[in-house]
Formats: sequence, C-alpha cells, structure tokens
Amino acid sequence: MKSFKKFFWLAGTFFLFFSCKKEKSVEGGSGSGASTQWEFKDSALVFDGKMDTAYIQTAGSISSIILEGTSTDGTSDFYLEIFGSNISQGTYKSPNVQFAYVVRGTVVYESVPANTDKFSVVITSIDANGIIGTFSGEVEDALGNTKKITGGTFVGKFNSTTPPPPPAGNGQLLLWSKQGCGVAGSIAVKVQGQTGTITVFHTTAPACGAAGAATFSLAAGVYSWEAYCNLDTVRGGVTITSGNCSKAEVVLGAVVSTNCVISNLGYYDISTSTALGSLSSFFNASNQVNSVLFVDSATRTSLYTFSPNRSGNRINIDATQYFDLDASGRIKEFHGLVDAIEVALPRVVVVYTFNAGGYLEKAAYAFEAAPNVNILNINYTWTAGNLSKAVVQEPAKTERIEYKYTYDLSKPAKNFLNFYPNNEIILLQSAINYGNNSSHILTASTIEQFDTAGASIGVLPATYSNYTIDANNYVKQFSIVGDGSVYDGDTKYVLSYKCF
Repeated sequence: MKSFKKFFWLAGTFFLFFSCKKEKSVEGGSGSGASTQWEFKDSALVFDGKMDTAYIQTAGSISSIILEGTSTDGTSDFYLEIFGSNISQGTYKSPNVQFAYVVRGTVVYESVPANTDKFSVVITSIDANGIIGTFSGEVEDALGNTKKITGGTFVGKFNSTTPPPPPAGNGQLLLWSKQGCGVAGSIAVKVQGQTGTITVFHTTAPACGAAGAATFSLAAGVYSWEAYCNLDTVRGGVTITSGNCSKAEVVLGAVVSTNCVISNLGYYDISTSTALGSLSSFFNASNQVNSVLFVDSATRTSLYTFSPNRSGNRINIDATQYFDLDASGRIKEFHGLVDAIEVALPRVVVVYTFNAGGYLEKAAYAFEAAPNVNILNINYTWTAGNLSKAVVQEPAKTERIEYKYTYDLSKPAKNFLNFYPNNEIILLQSAINYGNNSSHILTASTIEQFDTAGASIGVLPATYSNYTIDANNYVKQFSIVGDGSVYDGDTKYVLSYKCF
C-alpha cells in the first residue's frame, strides 16, 4: 500500500509510521445504466448519472446546446456542448463539440478542440422539448494521455432557451476573446476545474451567456483562469460577486505574470497510470488555504480533512492542532499529533529554527506533556539553495536516519514540493510558510538507517524522472521509482497550481 514514510525514535523506541493513503481519482460510475440520462465507457469502466439541465444559447447565426449532469454517486460533473448554425439531427465533430468529465474539481477526461474530427456527437432526436444522442472519440485524461471514450449516450430535457440563473450566493464569469487560436481556431479555457471553449470572437465584451463565449457559474470569491492556444497558456484573475456577471478578455500572447502555489497533488500508478488518490488544497477569497483534503481513489472517500484558519499569529488546522507563527509569518511551533492524522499517537510540540538565509535548519520535538524535554531533532543541511541532507536523531544518541538529496542544477523548479521528513509540513505545505524551499528538481534521494555504533544497516534509494516543467519553471508532472523518498515510490505525480 502506498504511504508517506516518517521515521522517529521516541522515548528510546524506534517508531516507523506508515500513514497508508492512496490518492484520488475516478474509477467509474455505478454502471447500472437503467435509469441514467447519460453514460459513457473507458475500456471496462462505466460512468453514468442524471442530466441536471439542458439549454440552448443563440447569438446571431451561431447556436450551442449545453448539457450538464452529475454522476450517480454525486461526486462528478458531466459537460457536453454542441455548436452549429442550425443544430438538428446529424453528426457533429470537434472542434464543434466539447466534452468534459470533472471529478471533485479535477478534469479527468476532456476532448481537445484542436484535434479535428477526433470526438463526435450524433443527435438522433431533437425537438422543442429535448435532445437525445450518442457520443464517442478521443479525449485526454488528467495526465495528458489519449483515451478512447465509447458507448456515450445522453438524454436532455430543455429547461429554457437561456442558461439557468446562478444559485443564491453565486455569480457568473464570462471569458471572451477578440481573436481565435491560429486561423480563427477555438480557445479552450478552464476555471476552478470547469472547462469551456471560446468559438465566437467579438470586438467588445458580449453579454453573459452569449453563444461562442465561455460562461461559468461560480460561488462568490477570487479565481484564477487559464486559456490554452497550442503550447501557450494565458492566465488571469477575477473576482466574482453574488448575482453579478464578471467579464475577462483572453488576450493571446499576453501571459499574465503570476505566483503559483500547489493546489493538487495527484498520485498515479507508474505502470498503469491508474489514479490512486490526491492531496488537494482549496483557497478562500484572500488566496489562503482554508481546506486540505486527502482522498482515496479506490474507495472514493476522504481519508482526512483539515480546515486551516488564521487567528492572529496562529494557524489552526483542526480543533486540536495548530501552528504558531513568527514575526515573518513562518511556522514557529507545531502543537498536535506526532503523525498529524493518527489520533492514537502521542501529542508533541515541535519548535522550528531558521538560519539567516531563511531556510529551515532544525525541528526539535518534545512531548506536549513535557514540552521542555527534547526527545528528537531533525537537522537540515542546505547546499547551493537546495536541501542536501536531513538527519533524524535522538539527543546524545548515535543511531539515526539520514535523508540525502541530489539535484539537477541546470533545471530550476519554482514553488515545488517540500521534501522534509516532517508529516505535518508535507500535509499542510500549501497552507503554511515553512521558509525557503529547494530551487531545483531532484534526480535522486536515499533514506539510510544507522545503528547504535554508527554503522549503516540499510539504505533505500529513489530516482526522480519524467519531469514536465512549464516555461515559468513550475513542475507539472514527474515520477519516483524506489522507496528512498518521503513520497510514495513507483508512482507518477501530477501537480496543479493556484495562481494569483
């Protein structure tokens, strides 16, 4: 079973804590198909659910039919849009159709408008009351792999000729553009896990809900959006207010400079690309993390949830655990469980010390019942701006665990993952300021154990490869092989970011 690896000696005993957690994904719907209003298959997996709404949008000679639904278990969203000048029975192919399947805010399958004729929808029946049809074709999964959707069916009852009004407390976002991608090509856009397509181009901002623009219903708050044209990504930010429509122009070739923080870490089996789970952080309107969720994909259940909230110089992460902050906003102390999520384990106080360069140099542990008695230390060594070693050791003892790291100094990484052997920091890393992080990508690491005589009694190696890094030095994907890492080995990782 996949695990985070944490090594501690406490009160003379060596504790090896394996926090068993697989991550998130989608494994398929109920597969009943008996009363569902949409359904599709990916190999042996069957996805299905109810259709929540279907409506028509028209602007000039261009119309679009939008169908939106939810999965049988209520965790996922179905989206299908068809474009045309006079939509009727017949076959429609990409880029005149757009399909997306979103699981807990993450796009798991989506058609690619630029892949002409690779995804098709067949309307078998349409009238003033509703629409029936089938769909199939190529999509991309969350890793960018090409998948084949088959057996797609849908039944939609038209609610109105305009989009339904947003729920109470929600507003709308319109993304529009004056020009297309390439030769009047469509522009794919994404906001908070929702996807859309801009297919009609305007000289001025059109009305919300205009056909060919991308309109999203969102809870009031601050959001980042992305638009895609070939290999380029355009980003921006927008504030949504209740009952109002906010508009943002997509200007191709003008990438917005942003600071990005990891919002989702997806775990995938390295051999099969099967989704195992995810560690997700969610942000409030002030761009602070207010929820951290760890989901097991196999069971589609949340293994734990933290709800960080700031109160003065403290970040409470749940009812009983918290970080105290120093004057710079960095973590100063942690008060909580030694494993952060295992309630049966001891409560500790961890004191963090930073060097003059702003890097974490020591974490000192004590039991909460005796906060002045040091029982364990983790000392960190930094070389050329990268964490090169972390040593876990009891005071005045020779036995220890050493973590060693090797980097590719030709490849910088911005705001990449934290590789400290501190579970409380790893789990909350997007919600806290833990000082400066390493500045380059890892190529290898080891975990080595030493006995009371100081002799090595075992070493676990790990290698890091298959990096995908964007133009701004954000790592989007990589793999770990071997068990010598604080993260699961033999696993592929996909990272998403919140930019602001």
